[in-house]
Amino acid sequence: MAIADDFRGEFGTDFTAAEIATVATTKYKFHYNFDYGVSPERDYPILYCIAHLIAVGRTTQPSATELSVSIGPVSKTYQNPQEGDFSRFFNATKYGQQFLQITMFNKGGVFV
Repeated sequence: MAIADDFRGEFGTDFTAAEIATVATTKYKFHYNFDYGVSPERDYPILYCIAHLIAVGRTTQPSATELSVSIGPVSKTYQNPQEGDFSRFFNATKYGQQFLQITMFNKGGVFV
């Protein structure tokens, strides 16, 4: 199956049709450099990586100078992550957390 079809099967109700249409062009390889469709062990984390990237794109992040936001009696303070803080970036969504969990045990070399 194609990556968009697999994504729709895994997360279909969580994402809009327009978001699913962007799946094939998502630049997930910047975060997880494996080709899709080679092995199920690699495909599953790729789907979660893409879901995380789309979900992160939905939210509005404060600018570098905006470290605190208040709306009425509710306030939120942001801590800017250090550049390259891989786990903090992926912990921002439930999909990213699942991606980290899946790939945690996959850190070693790939034996052929």
